[in-house]
Amino acid sequence: MQLKTLFTATLAASTASAATIESRDVSAVQQASSNIIDKLGKFTDAVKGLQEGGPPTQYIPLLSTTQDVSTALSNGTDQVNAGTMLNVLEAVQVVGPSMNLVKAANDSIQALIAAQSILESEGLVPMILKQLNSLRTSTENFGKTLVSKVPVAVSPIAQGIANQAVKAVSDGINVYNSADKCGPATGSSSESPLPPGVDPTAIPPPNPAPSSAMPPAEPTPEPSTTLATSAAAATPSGDAGASQAPAPSPSGDAEGMAGMNH
Repeated sequence: MQLKTLFTATLAASTASAATIESRDVSAVQQASSNIIDKLGKFTDAVKGLQEGGPPTQYIPLLSTTQDVSTALSNGTDQVNAGTMLNVLEAVQVVGPSMNLVKAANDSIQALIAAQSILESEGLVPMILKQLNSLRTSTENFGKTLVSKVPVAVSPIAQGIANQAVKAVSDGINVYNSADKCGPATGSSSESPLPPGVDPTAIPPPNPAPSSAMPPAEPTPEPSTTLATSAAAATPSGDAGASQAPAPSPSGDAEGMAGMNH
């Protein structure tokens, strides 16, 4: 009789202990989700506080709150992973906080998309993309860990909620990826900046464009000059002496005239 009583008491204590552990696991999931939601809310406020042409200090809260969200997701993943499997009733209790987390993620991403022009004008698109990619990885890890702790019967529901959170972050990445590929509108792409130290005044001007007008006609040479030039060009230098007859000697002509007189 005493053994039966001891066995019953031990079983009751084990059941109570199991219930306590399970309730702690539910609380851990709820606490992790609540902490992430809180950090997402502060991130959303930081994004909505950005102003066109505002001081550079306005971006400090944006960077710090983004890091806070990633840290909360990482810590939440560790908290959930350290717990035991949830039963169906316990899994139902974490659906509400999980849906609130998805809504908070959507609000943050929509605010970030609305502030795209401000961040793009400051050249912060690459930085935002880096933060969003890191945030998506942290969100995926948290969702996978949470899904692994629920029964198979409710696993599809948990997976669907996790996918919604990841999709929200992916939508933001897609928008900023498009902005990164297009780049800021800073003028013609044919213009290239000069290397450092080059004086723009020392660069010679480009060659003038060729004129479509006909060049001026050369002056026509005089006829005598043309004929003389043509004759000189047509007569070979070696035949010049052979074609000319020697001039008669004055003394020879006188002797011939004297012979005729005789």
